[in-house]
This record gives sequence, structure tokens and C-alpha cells, in this order.
Amino acid sequence: MKRKLLSLVLTACMVLPFAGTALAAQPMEQENAAGSVTVVLDPGHGADAEGAVRVVDEQRVCEKDINLAIAKACKAELEENYQGVKVYMTRSDDRDLSLDARVAYAKSVGADVLVSLHINAAGDAQTWTDGAEVLIPNGNYRAALTTQAKKVGGSILEQLSNRTGIVNRGFIQRDSSSKKYANGKAADYYGLIRSAVNSNLTSMIVEHAFLDSDVDYWNYLSTDAQIQALGQADAAGIAAAYGLAQKIPSAADKGDAPFTDVYENAWYYSDVVFTYQHDILHGTSATTFAPNGAMSRAMVAQAMYSYAGSPAAFGGTAFFDVKKGSWYEAAVLWASANGIISGTGDGKFLPDKNITREEFVQILYGCAGKPAGSAGVLKQFADAGSVSGWAQPAMRWAVQTGIVQGSQTASGTVLTPKATATRAQAAALLRRFAEVVR
Repeated sequence: MKRKLLSLVLTACMVLPFAGTALAAQPMEQENAAGSVTVVLDPGHGADAEGAVRVVDEQRVCEKDINLAIAKACKAELEENYQGVKVYMTRSDDRDLSLDARVAYAKSVGADVLVSLHINAAGDAQTWTDGAEVLIPNGNYRAALTTQAKKVGGSILEQLSNRTGIVNRGFIQRDSSSKKYANGKAADYYGLIRSAVNSNLTSMIVEHAFLDSDVDYWNYLSTDAQIQALGQADAAGIAAAYGLAQKIPSAADKGDAPFTDVYENAWYYSDVVFTYQHDILHGTSATTFAPNGAMSRAMVAQAMYSYAGSPAAFGGTAFFDVKKGSWYEAAVLWASANGIISGTGDGKFLPDKNITREEFVQILYGCAGKPAGSAGVLKQFADAGSVSGWAQPAMRWAVQTGIVQGSQTASGTVLTPKATATRAQAAALLRRFAEVVR
């Protein structure tokens, strides 16, 4: 393949200005997500130490900027799509840090691994070179660090190759000709790796592609999407090496509902989404549903009121424990006026009192017009005898229609009629009720 001969320089690119404060005085990035594996990403170079530079259409393409873009993509991929990981970056803007400072920062945040992200260059080599490679410790000191670096680095190379098609050039290990480790053996040639080994920290340098290779540049480095793909492949490699599980998206992540505590794999996911999208059951805050929280009498009144289309309330009882202007006042007045939920005596409604499963079913039964159910339908449940006498017609109807399906336990399928109804269970009952009576 004929290659264009483009200018490759190792001198300074334009450095972004920072008014008022020296770069060295600025704090490193502190943002992180909760997790059990701590990864520090180190975008190589920065500021005057720009790394390799390629000139394309009279525009300089700087390694330091590509390194930072890869690191940001990797960080976002790990934090957004994997569980159990903390991610830090040694820099999040255009600054230069010493190699020792990068390692010291990684140690300060309890890093399990330091991954330094770079772009390669063949320079004056006679043969053009393509592909990705990972620089790892030479194994002369603290050999366990080399073993772990091979595991993580090998996983990254595998993902880079599989996801982008870039050539996997494998590992590089290089001895220093002058420096020694504490055991008297030759230290690593690469300063960051040497400093990390001395600090007993797993480290590696990922050289993603060759900036002075036309093949690598145009295939892997010439667009934002290509560079982002490199960072995402790095993240997948790190995740695979540490066995990180992928995050399960929430309703908010999927855009189905605003709830960050309702996850796609939950048995009640579709029920919550249905009741939210049909304006039947709302959250406990702008972003939470509290699926395992208790369903109160006020919540039930509001749900049924919403299901009915929030009509005007006429003639309802003004219970003295229902606050004027409360979020549930209109719902309670309507429910009382229509005989859906009555008071508890002494002029009280007890809006905060939790409702049981059989009480909830009784309310749905009343709203449906109290249709008949088969007499023997409850016999399939191990605890059928615990259903209150007044609730049995309602429970028979609810079981026969499939609104109530019971729960599997070691002793068989049960109804748990006197247990407090959770909000997730309420969502399921309300969805099935809506589908049965529509």
C-alpha cells in the first residue's frame, strides 16, 4: 500500500491557557463511582509534553489529546455500564505530571491497577509499523505484578483486536541498563512502570496504535468515534480481567420512567412502568419508586383516584387526620364519596397506615363491581385458610381472573393475605386489574 509521507514531529503543540493558576497547583480529578475494584487511568503526556504529533491538512493531531479522549471514553464506559468499579484519572485536562506523581496519585486513591494510555510512533524506524501493544513490568521484582499486568493487559489487547480489528502486537518488557531494583536485578526501563513496581502497584502502558502509520491513523485515530471505540475496548478489557458484571439499566436509564431504583431485570419492572406511564401509580420522589416500600392507605386512594381519571370529589367525608392541601386529600374525598375506601372510625382515615394484600384486593374487588369467583379456586394455595372471611369473595375473584397469582415458597404457593402490600406488588395488582376490567 502506498503511504503518504506526513510530517511527524515530537515538539510542542499549542498548550491551552489556564488563567491565574499554574497547572501543577491544580488538583487531579477526584470524581469516582462506588465499587470494589479501583482503576486509575493515566492519559499520557499533557501540556508541553505533547507526545507524538501528526499533521493532517495543516492541522496538528496531538497524542496528548487522543490519550485524554481515550481515557474519558474508557472511564465513561466503565462507570456507566459496569458494577463494582471506582474510576479515577490522573488528569482530566491539559496538564503534565511527573511519572512519580502519577503513581503517587494512584496509590493515594487505593488503585488496584494503573493503566497509562498512549499512542505509539515508529519515528525513524525503517519499517512502518501498525498495531497495539502493552508495556508491562519485566518481572525481575515483585513478579506477581507482572502476572496481573499480563492478565489485564492481555484482556485489553484482546478486546482492542476483537472490537476494532487492530493488530495485536502483544507485550513488551524492557530492562534498564543502569537502574536496579531492591533485589539487585535490572529495573524496568519505562519510568512509570518502574515507579509503580517500587510502589507495589500493578501497572502497564497501553500503546493503542501508531500515529505515523497511515493504516492505524485512518482506521483507528482519525475520528472521534474511532477514538471512543478504543476507550470502550479498554474498558471491556479491564472489566473482563476483573470479572466486573455489567450494570442492569434502570427505568430511568431506559427512558421508560424516571425511577433510578427500578431495574430492568426486576419481576415488577413492566408493572411499575405500566402504572407510571398510565398515570396510575407515581413515585415517592422525582426519581425513586421505592418498590419494596409499604403501600399506605393514602397511596391506595391516590392510585385508584388516578386510575379513575382524577374526577371531582363530591360528598366525601372530611376526615380530621387528612390534611388540607395534602397530595392525597382529593383522592381520599373521592374514594370516600364513592365507597371505595372508608374511614377507620372516630372520624379518622389513617392515611399513613400500611394496607394489607387482602385489604388491597378488597378495594379492587369493590371497584370491579364485586363479581363472583369460583368457590374452590383458593385451595391451590398453602395458606388459603388464613384469608379473612370478609376478604374471601374478593380473593376468589382476584385469583380466578389472574390479578392475584401468589408467591412460591418452600411450603408451596402462598397468598400471604395479611402481609403488608409492597409498592411493587401494588403495581402488579393495579396493572392486572386494569387489564382485566378495561
